[in-house]
Amino acid sequence: MDTTPKKCQANKIEQDTKALEAVASPTCLSRPDVTETAADKQQVILKELQLNKQELLEKIDKKATETQTELRSAIEKLNKRLYKVESHTSELENGVTANSGFITAVESDMFSMKKELTSLKAQCEDLKARSWRCNVRIMG
Repeated sequence: MDTTPKKCQANKIEQDTKALEAVASPTCLSRPDVTETAADKQQVILKELQLNKQELLEKIDKKATETQTELRSAIEKLNKRLYKVESHTSELENGVTANSGFITAVESDMFSMKKELTSLKAQCEDLKARSWRCNVRIMG
């Protein structure tokens, strides 16, 4: 993690503090050329606060722009994946629709074959019974 901005801010705060101390020091106040008042000090502090506010707003704007770009990229990727899933689902639905007619035909054929099988079983049973009847020998 880069701590350079934090160091710069700490150095700036330290310099500002030293400047304010120098302005407020008794040696400075005893000099006739230094005539700063409390109002002037407040103006300096106010300007520094406004500059810091502006810097923070610029950083926030930059970060917001970066975040927007990242989100747009992520949304585009998700949209592409969603499109692929939708097209795949559509293909599967078309396949099911195409096969449903075939499945219906196979079910119909199976039903008729079951009926025929039942009929053939009955015929086979009848023929078997007739065959046994012909094999009966009566002795007597």
